[in-house]
Amino acid sequence: MNAAAATITQQREQELWQLVSGSSDEAARLELIDHYLTLAHKIAARLYLNRPDDSVEFDDYYQFAVVGLIESVDRFIPGGESSFTTYASYRIRGAILNGAEKASESREQIAFKRRVRRERVESLAQQEDESQDASLFEQMVELTTGLAIGYMLEDSGLSHDADQRSEQDLPALYGIEQMNDRLHDAIEQLPERDRLIISYHYFHHISFKEISRIFKVSKGRISQIHKRVLLTIRKNLSNREEIDSYF
Repeated sequence: MNAAAATITQQREQELWQLVSGSSDEAARLELIDHYLTLAHKIAARLYLNRPDDSVEFDDYYQFAVVGLIESVDRFIPGGESSFTTYASYRIRGAILNGAEKASESREQIAFKRRVRRERVESLAQQEDESQDASLFEQMVELTTGLAIGYMLEDSGLSHDADQRSEQDLPALYGIEQMNDRLHDAIEQLPERDRLIISYHYFHHISFKEISRIFKVSKGRISQIHKRVLLTIRKNLSNREEIDSYF
């Protein structure tokens, strides 16, 4: 199939529909799809011109249109009141709008995760006191350990379903569950504001910017608290080897 679809006569089209509806002829089906690719392309182009933003590319619009076209050919019943063009146009538009919405949401979720994780790196990399003479290695240890704790907090996989694990996995699963319990105990011991900031960010996926609005402080202040709290949690987990073993 290609965008430069073949042109067929009205008589030939009727013959193809008879073959498709009568014997599910695959060659006839493919010829119909190929013929109507221009319709899919036109609808995709029209909707793309009126797109609300640039988060989804035209190639994606066209692919969604092709999906709608294929579904239309497979579900259309010839001989009804509506022509195939009318029937397919609605389905193609619906497929494009639905697909573009999901693609946009998916891209936004990915972009959000990148922004949030960049915030975390910036938070952990900042120096509370520039006069402190920490070695580069010590700074890297602090950064990577803080990020590791962050991933542990974020990781919904800490509560894996044991029924879906083999017996060989159970010792590792038990260790993860123990770490999970200790991590949540450490969070519960935090002062209320610190606990809420960690909960908002890691469990409810709220960015530092939005958290700063909740507490009516600067984003930089939330970043400072975030780093301090992760360092506190690290100390409460007693030793870094336990954190490394998680991975």
